[in-house]
Amino acid sequence: MNVMKVCTLFVSFVVAKMVYSYNSYSKYYNPVDNKDQDKKSYCFEIARKTIVEQCQDPEIGLCAGEFYYRDLWTRDAFFGCMGLLTLGEYKLVEKVLDTLQKFQRKDGLIPLRVGNNYYGIRFLFGLDIGDKVAVYEDDKAFKEPSDSNSQFIVLTYLLYKKTNDLRILRKFYDSCVKAYNSNLKNVKSDKLLHGEYFDTWHDTFIINGASLFSNVFMLKSLRNLRFWKDFVLRARKKKCPLYLIFCKGLLKIDDVRTSCRSSKSVKKLLAKALVAEMFKKWWV
Repeated sequence: MNVMKVCTLFVSFVVAKMVYSYNSYSKYYNPVDNKDQDKKSYCFEIARKTIVEQCQDPEIGLCAGEFYYRDLWTRDAFFGCMGLLTLGEYKLVEKVLDTLQKFQRKDGLIPLRVGNNYYGIRFLFGLDIGDKVAVYEDDKAFKEPSDSNSQFIVLTYLLYKKTNDLRILRKFYDSCVKAYNSNLKNVKSDKLLHGEYFDTWHDTFIINGASLFSNVFMLKSLRNLRFWKDFVLRARKKKCPLYLIFCKGLLKIDDVRTSCRSSKSVKKLLAKALVAEMFKKWWV
């Protein structure tokens, strides 16, 4: 078999696979007759079905897509979870946090994504092989994300606020502190959180350094951790039973005070720097 025949067979196979994928998409995305249905309700149902049914993986949770992006991308999952929280699908949000906590690196970094490494096999054959693994670097410059840690913290806080379930804080507190400390390692002399190329949502632009997106998320995460500290201190002062429930065997008040006190000065400096630097050209 000569090279020409091999190339012809390969191209034919790729085209056939693309046709198959298109036909597979159609069962979800073909236009339907909705003349008698309110457009807002119709769009709501499409969005609900996408994040609650089609993009759910029973092993890892909310994925970025149904076919070629069948992975839990932390950034995509965070924004998808905004929809799940609105729908009251709290168990699905907790599943995302469980997955990210399970694959959190020892130094505290929350992964860029959790899923399968073999995109080529997925593209050509529509199959995933091997176990689910965590990926901590992008596939272009092999740099770590600067927003994953903060998104994990903020999502934990939002889930707690929606559910008022102290179990959520107990379950994810240690991982949130580890993620927070991981962020602090990348705060530079200008008091801003820095990342390297392709480290945040603008992962098709070559930007090296601090970005508005990641720094705003970090400020939000610091504010959320501050809430946890204040919550426990108020409960302790009032000798509230909730304090005992929250802390017993799981959370020590000294740990909260120490971790959040160290962030106080960083938070002030970071906020001032954000205001001063907001209009610099490298902000995105």
